[in-house]
Amino acid sequence: MTDRVLMPLPDGRWLALSREAFEAALAEGAAAIGATAAPRQPDEPMIDAEQLAKVLSLPATAIERLAREKRIPFIECGRWKRFSRRAVEQALSRGTTAAASAA
Repeated sequence: MTDRVLMPLPDGRWLALSREAFEAALAEGAAAIGATAAPRQPDEPMIDAEQLAKVLSLPATAIERLAREKRIPFIECGRWKRFSRRAVEQALSRGTTAAASAA
């Protein structure tokens, strides 16, 4: 039996796709808009803004601001944002290096 992905349609019907078809459509759509996924390891847990703030010793409001300004990578899960610690640290180190070299 093949895994299926069910997606609700605006008119109340459901669309059922095989996992392979869904992943292919998702990759095709991301390529069409030039999106890139945040680099992360499959076993790496995603953390919320407050957890990331504790790790980086920053206020949670700073994490939310950086995400809103799209200066750090994140994934939206409904109204929540989730972060890959490694991807955020890489983005911040690149940003700090770029700012230091511009000065």
